[in-house]
Amino acid sequence: MDSVCISQENYEVNVDVRDKLLSGCIANQTLSKKHIDDFVSLFSISSYDDKIKLDLPKLAAMQLEAAGATVVNDLPVDCSYADTHYYSYRRQTHMHQPATGRMALVIVRR
Repeated sequence: MDSVCISQENYEVNVDVRDKLLSGCIANQTLSKKHIDDFVSLFSISSYDDKIKLDLPKLAAMQLEAAGATVVNDLPVDCSYADTHYYSYRRQTHMHQPATGRMALVIVRR
C-alpha cells in the first residue's frame, strides 16, 4: 500500500493525544507487543512546550505490519504539506485558501 501523508516534521499533537493513541492501540490490538514497546520512537520534541511531533507514516507502517502486511512501502515524499504536487488541507487553510478535495480511505480487517 502506498500513500502520502503529513510528515513528522509537520505534524504536532498535544501530549494527551500520545496517551490516548497508546490506549487505543492497546485496546484495539492494532500494534504488536514489539511495536507497543517501541511506541516512544513515534514521537520527537516540538519547539512548543505543550506539543510533540508524531511520525504518522511510521505509525501506519507499524499498524499494517501488526495486521499481517508483509510489504509496507514508504514513498520518497516528505509530506503532502511540503510537496505542492499533493493536495494538503492544512496547507490550504494556512494559506487562507479554500480547502476542498478531501479524501478518505477505509480499510477493513476481516
